Amino acid sequence: AIDEHGDQLRLRTAANDDGEQNRPSLLWWKPAAAIAATAILAVMAWPLLQSGDMITERTATGEIRTIALGDEAQVRLDASTTLSHDKDDPRTAELLSGRAYFDVRHDDSKPFTVAVGQYKVRDLGTRFEIARNGDNVTVRVAEGSISIGGNGLPFVQAGAGDRIDIVGGK
Repeated sequence: AIDEHGDQLRLRTAANDDGEQNRPSLLWWKPAAAIAATAILAVMAWPLLQSGDMITERTATGEIRTIALGDEAQVRLDASTTLSHDKDDPRTAELLSGRAYFDVRHDDSKPFTVAVGQYKVRDLGTRFEIARNGDNVTVRVAEGSISIGGNGLPFVQAGAGDRIDIVGGK
């Protein structure tokens, strides 16, 4: 019967079109993929756009390394330490974790500042060490002086031989 009526069947249904009208279109994935790719790129690029030329230095367990922040400071990173600094501003750094020893060239017009969590350590012509363990911060001054404060604490000064501990915000 198909052979006898084949010409009529071909006119009614084109080859390979059987059931195509009931299938959902697969063209939706192209715009969705473009939107998803754009969102992923935006999320990945956001920190780069916000931070300028931030550099994060990390030392592994057992590793000790000295880095230069321009001509402004030499920083010795102890083992398991993370320090972030702006390549374009060698007078600032942030100690994210661990311990670092700073040997800073003093400049009255622009103090060297290290952010440690919610606190700021400013050099007043010095060599000093900062250790950070979570929210607990210890600063030891080897030479010269520093001031430390922030997060509701007034800035206090410490000189050579002094040690300041911030434990639990006190």
